[in-house]
Amino acid sequence: MDKSLADAVQQEIATWSVQDAARGRYPALRTIVGALHVLSVVVFIVGLVGVGGIIVFGFHSPRQTLVD
Repeated sequence: MDKSLADAVQQEIATWSVQDAARGRYPALRTIVGALHVLSVVVFIVGLVGVGGIIVFGFHSPRQTLVD
């Protein structure tokens, strides 16, 4: 119970800092948050492409080798 409360508090503090950055109070933090957002989007797209590639190409050869 205490752990979830601590997590909730940390998330709330992170939300505050992101909101402050969005309002432009901390220009450096705003830049960091923007860079992290771009990075997370890139990682998400790369992950989707990777998972899609595994689904399209990866499932064929293991089944064939298991059958053989």
